[in-house]
Amino acid sequence: MKSRFKPLAVLVLLFTLVFQHSFAQDDYDEWLRWAELGPYQPEVEDWEAIHAAALDEPALLVYANTSNIFRAVDTLLEDYPGLNIEALDISGQTIIDRIVLEWDAGLRDVGVAFMALPWIQHELLLPRGAVTRYVPRELEAQLEERFTQPLLMHRFSASGWMYNDANFDEAPWSNIWELTTEPWRNRVAVSDIADGATTPTHLTGIVQHSDEMESLYEEYFGEPIELHATTSNAGEEFIRRLLQNDMRVLSSSREVAEAITNSEGPFAGMTVYSRLREVVEGTYRFAIDTENSPVVVSYHYVSVGSFSQSPNTAKLLIRHLTSEEGGSPWWGENFPVNTSYALTPPFTLTLADFNYG
Repeated sequence: MKSRFKPLAVLVLLFTLVFQHSFAQDDYDEWLRWAELGPYQPEVEDWEAIHAAALDEPALLVYANTSNIFRAVDTLLEDYPGLNIEALDISGQTIIDRIVLEWDAGLRDVGVAFMALPWIQHELLLPRGAVTRYVPRELEAQLEERFTQPLLMHRFSASGWMYNDANFDEAPWSNIWELTTEPWRNRVAVSDIADGATTPTHLTGIVQHSDEMESLYEEYFGEPIELHATTSNAGEEFIRRLLQNDMRVLSSSREVAEAITNSEGPFAGMTVYSRLREVVEGTYRFAIDTENSPVVVSYHYVSVGSFSQSPNTAKLLIRHLTSEEGGSPWWGENFPVNTSYALTPPFTLTLADFNYG
């Protein structure tokens, strides 16, 4: 008797799962309609009405992997007083972990997600439907579509190799493969991958541009590259050789900056261009090599948490973050996708100044 009812039980389970999925989609569509997002976003947005609606919303919870979020919220409140926003500055990986755990537990608390690590959030958050794309209409008209899909891109950041310019007028290497040779043993530093997105993003970029790494190898060594049995391309081989050359893995990007500052003789540290802020402040001493070593560009996205009960507050914040004034804490240290925005002195380099991959 039991075996006779197994197919029926399977059919009932499948029907239940399909019904639940459909019901969830209906809920999501109803929320989109209520929030005026997705296909229900007006062609012209009434920001006075959005502000009025936001005043009646609960606190907007913002997960951001940048301390500048607090400055941006403060300036937003100057223009739109009365908004209720709770911002948290936590690492990008922690943001993704939290959203996944909360979403899978049935919690829908996050209102805005603001972070890097696009390959992870696109694989873990978008398939779940945990975040929703939102692009202010006025900004959408100014940007290329690739900067608005599948989520709105806020800015670029660049990571590369730094050197102590108190010791050298220019980078003490002519090709980054030089960093894998004996004179550079234990004289190269990166931050731990657990510190944040900097090191994994940079190393991923190197692997993604393995063709360029192969050309650089032949340029420096004068012969084709021979891969180790454990590597499949020139990017992976570069990383393997750095590790074999006693590369220093430090606990944070600040420790990398400190190591470069205190170095004597040739020394290279990989960190982000925005760390130069502390050079301007006098905390560290180093310069970025924009000529020889490929700089890796990473992307930072901003989105609305699906089912947020504060969608109008989220719209106001995202519009502010992506404006020239509201985003000014980042412009210059990072690069706005809207290239018409002015950069903040003394950060006047643009992506065109970098040999980037």
